[in-house]
Amino acid sequence: MRGASTHPVRRRPWTRILTAVAAVLAILAGALYLGWYLPGQRVDDRARAEAAQAAADGAAALLTYTPDSVAADLSAATERLTGEYKDYYGRIVDSVIVPTARDQKISSHATVTGTGVGSLDADSAQVLVFLSQTSTSADRPQPVANTAGAVVELSRVDGDWLISRFDVG
Repeated sequence: MRGASTHPVRRRPWTRILTAVAAVLAILAGALYLGWYLPGQRVDDRARAEAAQAAADGAAALLTYTPDSVAADLSAATERLTGEYKDYYGRIVDSVIVPTARDQKISSHATVTGTGVGSLDADSAQVLVFLSQTSTSADRPQPVANTAGAVVELSRVDGDWLISRFDVG
């Protein structure tokens, strides 16, 4: 063979180094994914489910009462609230809802038909809650059904999701 070299082809050392660096980076990326990202996703999924459940349970509690137990029902519901909204709701319950429910014999029962978490971080969440509410009164003994959506804002307080705002829309 003409022009063929009898010397073996030598690989350059930098190609071996680059190959080794690429392999180490791939292993490191895989370890970071398995050790950091996946556990974080599980925590986020759990926090998302907890926030949605707290919003659903709280929304139903805020809108469910009978004339005989309205004060106790809504007092218990108030424990699911925090901040300024807790103060506001407490004032409305005492000054409007309890006396009106007793005087007009109003019963209300709310059921959550769906939820969707709009935003979530470590200490706050915003959840859209879909509600079906049935109410009766002395003037209207036949149940009246309504559906509504509410935006429920939550704050994490001492590890619990509490409602910090409730807007029916």
